[in-house]
Amino acid sequence: MEEPVKLGHGQIDAQHADLYHCIRQLRAMARKHFSPERVADLLRQMEGMLANHFATEELVMFDVGLEASLLAEHVGEHRRILAEVAEIRRSHRAENAESLPEVCETARLWVVNHVRDYDALLIPCLRNKDVPAV
Repeated sequence: MEEPVKLGHGQIDAQHADLYHCIRQLRAMARKHFSPERVADLLRQMEGMLANHFATEELVMFDVGLEASLLAEHVGEHRRILAEVAEIRRSHRAENAESLPEVCETARLWVVNHVRDYDALLIPCLRNKDVPAV
């Protein structure tokens, strides 16, 4: 799996690295047929990591003065991803061994696409502001 784009904000970059690590763990579990309970635990952990990361990002976006419409769109994407993660966890699709590769790919795409399509747009804002860790 590719490495995350570096935004130049230490805390956000570290959170991205942690999310990528979590996805690599999910993919390894899919290949090695780990127990559904362990997969569900990792999905719960990932859901918490995402919620924390999104809260951090939203504070940073506000601090750098991101245009209101871009901020609203970005926050909306955060809410959509969190709702999908919760739905997968609630529906127990992760506990079905046959669906685990699909769950892993979905999780990978959430993170990779979000960082590429939304977070990378923050790079110029972060370069022009000295934004402390949240």
